[in-house]
Amino acid sequence: MANLITGVTSGTGGLSTTADASGQIALQTNNGTTALTLDNSQNATFAGNIAVPTASITVTAGNISAPAGTIRSEE
Repeated sequence: MANLITGVTSGTGGLSTTADASGQIALQTNNGTTALTLDNSQNATFAGNIAVPTASITVTAGNISAPAGTIRSEE
């Protein structure tokens, strides 16, 4: 499980939070769909695509740079 921060649309809307001792944080949208998880080692897992419009992508530790193109990675 993870500490949850959820955007809710039912009732008055807003944010809902749930805590546990896992050391993880999950950001959820659409009343419970996990979009981003940060684990206790600060690794990020995205549920969908990452878009960076009109900007360069640089990852120094992984040596990834895409100033003039698109990077796609599939498992």
